[in-house]
Amino acid sequence: MRARINQAITFRDIAQYEEALECLDIALFFGPMNAKLIAERGRIHHLSGHWNWAIGDYQRALAMLSADAAQPGENPKVLKKRIYSWLQALLPAQACEEV
Repeated sequence: MRARINQAITFRDIAQYEEALECLDIALFFGPMNAKLIAERGRIHHLSGHWNWAIGDYQRALAMLSADAAQPGENPKVLKKRIYSWLQALLPAQACEEV
């Protein structure tokens, strides 16, 4: 599963968004759903211009982080900060505070 996530990030970095989404979908299908995967999928939607999908994934990832502090992967505080910065690029500042 980790290989699929790394592959998705690589595809994202070279603007191959459809391939990146396929890799994350496979990782989500075979592995446990976690906030980092959902946030990464949101970032890909964000960069590919699917902003509503990105906002939905960002909000879902934040809800998962709030509900369960035992998320695998990176530090939840760092991930939250990153997600909020991505959200601020899409939403007015007041809307981000309400999320």
